[in-house]
Amino acid sequence: MLEGIGRFAHTRHGLCVVSLCQGKENNENFFAFIAIEPHNYGYFKKTYQKGMANDFTVFGHELLRGPGIFPSDDVIEYVCSKYHIEFNVDRRFMERLVALTTHSASESPFPLKPAEARGSV
Repeated sequence: MLEGIGRFAHTRHGLCVVSLCQGKENNENFFAFIAIEPHNYGYFKKTYQKGMANDFTVFGHELLRGPGIFPSDDVIEYVCSKYHIEFNVDRRFMERLVALTTHSASESPFPLKPAEARGSV
C-alpha cells in the first residue's frame, strides 16, 4: 500500500498519513488518496478493506479520486506536489510519528523514568 505523510493546516496536529486506497462504485474500480489524521490511523488499519468501499470519509479527507486501481506516476507526482506529501517514508518512522501525535502526556510513547517524572534528574 502506498502511504506517506503530508502537512495540512486544517488538521489537529498539522499532519496526516496519506494512503492510496482502492474502492468500487457502480461496479467500477477507483483509487483515492485519503488524508487520515493520526488518531484515526489505527482504526483505518483495522477496518479498511481494499476495493470494498465507495466512501472513505469515515477514515479521513479524500484528496483525489480517479478511475482504475492504481494512479499513473503523473498523478502521484501531482498529489505529492499539490499537497506536499512524502511517500515511501520508513514505516517505523511513520508509526512513531503517529504514536507521538495520538498519545496524551500520561501515555507518552517516551515514558519518563521515575526520577525524571519527579524532576530530580
